[in-house]
Amino acid sequence: MLHSAYRELGGEEVSASVEAKLLEKAGHIVEFVELNELRQGSAAAAGLQIFSGSKSRALISSFAPDVVHVQNFFPLVPPSVIKTANQAGAATVQTLRNYRVACLGGTQYRDGKSCTDCSGTRFGAPAIRHGCYRESRATSLIGQVALSRYSRHDTWTKDIDAFIAVSPHVRAAVASEIPLERIEIKPNTTQAMNLPGDGSGGYAIAVGRLIEEKGMQLLAEAWSRHSDLPVLRLIGDGADRASIQAIADEHENVELQVGPVAHDEIMRQLGDACLTIIPSVWREPFGRVLVESFASGTPVLWNDVDGVDPPGGEGIHLDTFHLRDPDTLVAAAKSMLAKSQPDVRRRARQVFDEQFSPERNLLELERIYQIAIDRRSRLAAD
Repeated sequence: MLHSAYRELGGEEVSASVEAKLLEKAGHIVEFVELNELRQGSAAAAGLQIFSGSKSRALISSFAPDVVHVQNFFPLVPPSVIKTANQAGAATVQTLRNYRVACLGGTQYRDGKSCTDCSGTRFGAPAIRHGCYRESRATSLIGQVALSRYSRHDTWTKDIDAFIAVSPHVRAAVASEIPLERIEIKPNTTQAMNLPGDGSGGYAIAVGRLIEEKGMQLLAEAWSRHSDLPVLRLIGDGADRASIQAIADEHENVELQVGPVAHDEIMRQLGDACLTIIPSVWREPFGRVLVESFASGTPVLWNDVDGVDPPGGEGIHLDTFHLRDPDTLVAAAKSMLAKSQPDVRRRARQVFDEQFSPERNLLELERIYQIAIDRRSRLAAD
């Protein structure tokens, strides 16, 4: 299992690690290789792929895997790794946890709104023009050259045996680059608490990076104007930290806990919360905190962006709002808090057990691996 880690720890790292541990617990032998940009030097920072050639051949030869599963591929896992795996007879699987296949920035979000300008284009020129990769045109050019290699080498159209999209809208978003029939949908999971929390902390909570597309500053601003709402606890770190801290300093009903925070501690705080808010202003590929909240028995408010259906579906355990219309946020929060909390919390955990449990997730992952193995076997026979 290969994962090109990000500079800052996030949900993708956690999800990749959870899957590796699930497989190991089930008796599978897993070699988890995490490639870290900060340890690879300036070439990786520019978007050049590093894990290639002799490194990949040596690892695949010594481990002899049945499946090579690439989690995040960019920028450190090049097409040659997939070719090497194919030549060794291993099936290949790639997880789609973001929109990188069709968007250099990975978010399909620019200038405060959704953006699909690069979808279906030959080279992704809009991404270079707007400096979508690390806010630099030069770096975006290098990154787009690296990204285009996957198309030129038929990595996505021919070499990968199965893809895993974390949601239906991620699957739809990459349809211009990947054959839809090869994309399976499998959501994220998390290790559930044996006993869900009871919400006794009485606060609302939002967990995530403090950056524009996560909407944390907009949430803090909207919440701070309503002193009749419970305390909002924000957990995370990022570029908007100073602005959010200033809001917290001025308003008693907003507090900031700067991350990183251990996952077990986040789960505990989610369980103690009366409400989890996911304020992202981009189309969240999945929203890992939502599943963690359900596992903790805590209901969720989900910012409705472009009508994307939230995982788990709406019900007494989940409601939507429009962050750019703060009145809808306040109304949704008050409505959720007015419901019978035992019923709401019981339903949230029930949805987790029925749709997102580790046991169910493992079965789906094994099923997709078998699909990939069968395809590779057919190709070898031909």
